[in-house]
Amino acid sequence: MDNYPAIFSRSGKVNMWGRSILYRMGGSAGLSAAFLRGRDPAIDPGFARRLASGALLQFVTHPEFFENGVPSLGFYGHFEPAIQSYSCAASLFWMFMNYTLLTLPKDDPFWTAKENEGFWGTLGENCQTTFLPGAGLLIVNDGLTGTSELINGKAHETNPTYLPSYCRLAYNTDFPWEATSTSGPTAAEISLHPHESKLGVELPEAINLAGYRDGVLYRQAGFKEESRGGTPCFVDMADIVIPGGKICIRRFRKVSAATLFEGHFGLPHLGGAAKVSARTVDSRQVKIARIPGRQLALTSFHGWDTLADIEHTGLNAEAERSTLLYVSRTDPSRYGAPELLISVMLQKTDDSAWTDDALQPIKSIEPLDPKIPDVLGGLRVHLKSGQSYPVNFQGIDGSSSR
Repeated sequence: MDNYPAIFSRSGKVNMWGRSILYRMGGSAGLSAAFLRGRDPAIDPGFARRLASGALLQFVTHPEFFENGVPSLGFYGHFEPAIQSYSCAASLFWMFMNYTLLTLPKDDPFWTAKENEGFWGTLGENCQTTFLPGAGLLIVNDGLTGTSELINGKAHETNPTYLPSYCRLAYNTDFPWEATSTSGPTAAEISLHPHESKLGVELPEAINLAGYRDGVLYRQAGFKEESRGGTPCFVDMADIVIPGGKICIRRFRKVSAATLFEGHFGLPHLGGAAKVSARTVDSRQVKIARIPGRQLALTSFHGWDTLADIEHTGLNAEAERSTLLYVSRTDPSRYGAPELLISVMLQKTDDSAWTDDALQPIKSIEPLDPKIPDVLGGLRVHLKSGQSYPVNFQGIDGSSSR
């Protein structure tokens, strides 16, 4: 219960993640459990009521929530990719577990305490991070955007039906995941197209956690071996959380000629198509996608050779059409040297303008050891804000865990 409230956004939104998708506000049922135990709960009652109410309103106020008079099989409206093999017509009614709060007496602190924002009230424009090594999760509460984000580790693909629910690189309360794209980049995911493969674009078979230290989350994406004669391909990943997003550092270790993609969150077309614009900041390419009340930005800082956007149909949980910003790197060589790839992924939950320093927050990067290339010996990332982060992939093969 110490960490449970962190999975909700400032307004109480539930993340579209795991088995909570069809259950929607059922993801807040743990709040009921806290107050039904018969002893002092481990969460402030005014904060708990705010979260439970926000989770309820997130869905029942959505115009597509009800279908033929009952909640649809989806998240907001009907969404086929969210339905899993064990789903049935009764699955969605688990969401009403949070209504057990109505069994509390009217003088219970849950009803009488003054509603408050809990830790959100003290964040300002900063981020709060909660690392759960057992679950392989880094939970990010972003005071700048009010979003809660789950950055995922320890995810393994055994059934393609379940992949979007568990194996994306990150899950954000205000930018729900998209279904898998078979033609190239996928939202909130890293994907690989080996040029010699007949399988097309491949998604990671596993995302392994490799630790969280000095403000840097380390993970490793492993791709299936079939298309390379039994030889695996790895992408070592380091993420630095900043207000409004994260800096994504990737070390691409390939064994065949290939193209690597990484997609931002998908942006649904609500109130018209998303508007995409381009800028150059500090000689780096930037793309911005906007809809009313939400924005995404992607900066290609180092190593990626393409920054682009693509429109998807039928993949987004909120709209039939959506826009995805992505970066890619193509290398026609086999067994080439590892490559260092750096991008900045940002989001907004309002219509305010982006500053140059927000879009490109990196002041400089330098090797940790001047005698060793940064792709092998590590690097230090200096931010314009004055913060500095050491990034070192040394030993990642032995430290990544399931």
